[in-house]
Amino acid sequence: MAAPSKCTAAEGQYFNDDKDIKSRRLRWAGHVASMGESRNAYSVLVGRPEGKRPLGRPRRRWEDNIKMDLREVGYDDRDWINLAQDRDRWRAYVRVAMNLRETGSITPQKKGNCGRKRKSLPADDRLIVRKSILNPRLTAVDLTHELMATTGANIYITTVWHRLLEAGRRARKPIKKQLLTPVMCKKRLMWAKLHQHWTVNDWKNVLFSDESHFEVHGHRVYVRKGSKKVTAAHLQQAPTYPPKVMFWGCFTHEGPGALIPIKGMMNSDKYIHLLETRIVPQLQKSFPDGRGVFQQDLAPYHMSRKTTEFFNIFRYSPGQATHPTSTPLRTCGQFAKEECKKWIVLQRRR
Repeated sequence: MAAPSKCTAAEGQYFNDDKDIKSRRLRWAGHVASMGESRNAYSVLVGRPEGKRPLGRPRRRWEDNIKMDLREVGYDDRDWINLAQDRDRWRAYVRVAMNLRETGSITPQKKGNCGRKRKSLPADDRLIVRKSILNPRLTAVDLTHELMATTGANIYITTVWHRLLEAGRRARKPIKKQLLTPVMCKKRLMWAKLHQHWTVNDWKNVLFSDESHFEVHGHRVYVRKGSKKVTAAHLQQAPTYPPKVMFWGCFTHEGPGALIPIKGMMNSDKYIHLLETRIVPQLQKSFPDGRGVFQQDLAPYHMSRKTTEFFNIFRYSPGQATHPTSTPLRTCGQFAKEECKKWIVLQRRR
């Protein structure tokens, strides 16, 4: 019985060189096939020499070797030149051929931890996330400087940014809230303590009201831009300070009430007219038993002498629950925005 043959070092080197030649040949073939008919290399590749060939079996051509290489990586079609026009598909076959050269298999095989080693240690990553949680306003630049000062780690800003993304801490704009001064906080606390024992039925008798400004930006416009050249049709001019529209609104536990536009700025005379024409009828409609409570904030025209005198003399005199900085229109912001849009559209159509 013959002994099994052993592959020598020289034969193994030849085997690897053969696969290296195949992978490089596929890369060059795809480059030549995408050149076009005007290039000499492409003409030599697809050209047919004139004359008669000698007798016997035809010699193996360079194109035949390419077809054999493609069959090894799973492509059996003969028209490989059209395949090379799709660069993504062709590169995929070239990668399979290179994997065959390196591992001897067309299936990718990872060995251990692939890729470049991380510049930051696990302790550094935890420190970055912890500092970001303690102070959400710290940027990637600030965190990089703090990490370098604390641990001496020499890492880039992009590395810190990637660690924050891995932890799910994407940068977002801060939520805008009303600025509360110490005086406003004190008044709010006093108002809350005064009404802390109110029941649900007590709050059902309250008519909440407020007025607020809304900026008019117009409707959104879309343009189609197929080239980098910008023309006048791609521009939309807008004023630096867009016009504002003031609305007064109210709501009870039964739902929203009227939303009324105010011309110009609100003052005591306009507010008293609003009380006579809108608020009193709304109170009589919502609370016919006279147990309604009218709520307003401490705006100057709400607490002026004229307004106070009106509350003292008009016939239907409900109780008042004056909140220091109440903004119920912001509470019903979505409803107000929709109603404002409808009103603006109606004004433009007139």
